[in-house]
Amino acid sequence: MLTAIRLSDGRKLIARDCERGSAGYHCAGCEREVVLKKGNIKIHHFAHKATDRCPVGAGETLQHLQTKQSIFDALSAVGHVTELELEKDLGIARPDVFCKIDSYPVAIEVQR
Repeated sequence: MLTAIRLSDGRKLIARDCERGSAGYHCAGCEREVVLKKGNIKIHHFAHKATDRCPVGAGETLQHLQTKQSIFDALSAVGHVTELELEKDLGIARPDVFCKIDSYPVAIEVQR
């Protein structure tokens, strides 16, 4: 998953914007601890500890993570896009990217 909640202030953060070595993140879905993965090969992301069984982010491939990050980045450069968010919890669904385009809600789910 590309986002997690910082324990210190409850703020939702994107992995690429977090500092290596910082601690204290949890999953927005199950609220269990997640670990920041910021290496040189894969896209920066958060991962559950090996023993956790949370469906949020489970089975996401590198290509999937890169695609949703690319969509998010492209939309962030568009002036009439507002409320842009990665992995937004809508209650019954958690789209990869959510935003409003000209005030119309748009949910994007990347699938292959």
